[in-house]
Amino acid sequence: MKWYLSLAKCKWAMARMFVPLAMLCIANTAKAQSQALDLSVAVVTPTTLVKRADLDFGLIVPGANGGRVTMNVNGSRTANGTIILVGTDFHVARFAGQGSINQRVQIRLPNNINLTGPGPAMLLNNFRFGPDPELPLTFNQAGNGRNVRITGAAGVFGFVVGADLQVGANQPTGVYTGTFDVTINYQ
Repeated sequence: MKWYLSLAKCKWAMARMFVPLAMLCIANTAKAQSQALDLSVAVVTPTTLVKRADLDFGLIVPGANGGRVTMNVNGSRTANGTIILVGTDFHVARFAGQGSINQRVQIRLPNNINLTGPGPAMLLNNFRFGPDPELPLTFNQAGNGRNVRITGAAGVFGFVVGADLQVGANQPTGVYTGTFDVTINYQ
């Protein structure tokens, strides 16, 4: 009988050691992981303008005769001449602002600018704008001019900007950059 009692005590002692050991193993197999994410928000206040995205023509191969790359306000990109378009990492510039519902706004874009880089400057011209599909029905364009009427809720509106990039023959490889001003006149 003593043997059974000591065996029972031994089993109890083993169980008391095994449970914490098992819990330690389980705790070590459940590891926490985290991933950092980028985020942003555009805050607009009355009579302001906020840039939401830069104009980016993406990757191009110029070719022997060069040509023109057009960034359309619908977000598509086309080319003529000997230019080859590469990839899908391109986009129009995006802007947001706030005025009053039914307020007229004049949007002024530059005539042209130069992009500079490792080779000859490239001309960026024929700037144009259109409604931002991410902020639908936010303005009505008044005629063919640069005047719009704000129709969005709370007077918030958005628009996109496209342009034409003139690429030289055998334009040297590299990143070309430039800046342009967008002016809003709230009327």
